[in-house]
Amino acid sequence: MSTPNLELVSMLRVRLKRLCQINRQRKVVPVMGIGDKIQNAAQDLGGKAKEAAGNATDNDRLKAEGQKDQVVADAKKVGQDVKDEFKRD
Repeated sequence: MSTPNLELVSMLRVRLKRLCQINRQRKVVPVMGIGDKIQNAAQDLGGKAKEAAGNATDNDRLKAEGQKDQVVADAKKVGQDVKDEFKRD
């Protein structure tokens, strides 16, 4: 199950990098503040907790939901990293 997650994150990273390049050409930079970073970290931790609870209770649905939350949080973090990288220039 981890391979599709890595492929999804990789695909999202490429897509976000392309969107940031387009936004940079238009002189528009998406704004992501500290509050968004905190929310994404909380979503990642929540996903890890759900996955652990799913493992402990042998609940595949809860485990999958936790993994999904982690992938979404990782994708958002990739977007933040890409934005921050373009901001440095």
